[in-house]
Amino acid sequence: MSGLSDSVFEELTAEIFGEPAAEPSPVEPESPEANAQIDPETTTSDTTDENRSTEPEEATEPDPVDTRLREIEQREQELAQREQEQTEQRNRVIAQWQAWQDQQAEQRADAYYQQLADEHGQEIADQYKTLRTTDLQRRREAEQRANGAEHGLTAAMIALEHTHPEVYQQVLAMTERLVQYPDATQMQQAILSEQEQANQQNAKIVELEQVVRELRSKIEAQARPAAADIVDGAPAGPATGLRPEDAPDFDGFFERLFA
Repeated sequence: MSGLSDSVFEELTAEIFGEPAAEPSPVEPESPEANAQIDPETTTSDTTDENRSTEPEEATEPDPVDTRLREIEQREQELAQREQEQTEQRNRVIAQWQAWQDQQAEQRADAYYQQLADEHGQEIADQYKTLRTTDLQRRREAEQRANGAEHGLTAAMIALEHTHPEVYQQVLAMTERLVQYPDATQMQQAILSEQEQANQQNAKIVELEQVVRELRSKIEAQARPAAADIVDGAPAGPATGLRPEDAPDFDGFFERLFA
């Protein structure tokens, strides 16, 4: 067999044993990027984020009406706060001024008290001090009553604002009339006088209505025919002169009886 060529030997071997298996081709090493597993959810999410980032966002413009309302509310709150601060400041200034006035008055009173004691004696000075203390106490009580009355009047006016409009207007009109009088006694007298005048007017109206009814009855009586009064006042049955008993004879009696 050594005389066979290599090609002939390979052909014979192929016919006897079949074709030899082909040698595997050398495998190229895979790159790390190729070996990495691809997550479909991650890919979809990344794609969505990329698309979303590329799309322009629509800017929502604020409603001008809502913006204006918020500005107005904020402005009202600022004004209310400023007004409250001004009121508190004004009250503090008034309180300080009143305290200063009281202090000055007390100093003048003490000086005058000492002057009276030096010139007219301690007894006269003590009488002055008692009178001054009493007058000061009355003045403070009057101020407290005035403040309480003002507070009550404010509450009454607020309550009236929430009543019926007609009642509110009536009270305002009556108040405008009463403030012209100097004290409560004259105000009460004015109210009683108005009520008396109203009662007198009502009595006159009732009297005039009665007179009108009487005149209407007289007018209707004059316009009524005289024959109607005769018929209304006549007795039931035949008229006078046609009664059976007034017949001149027997035949006339039966004739009138069955007429």
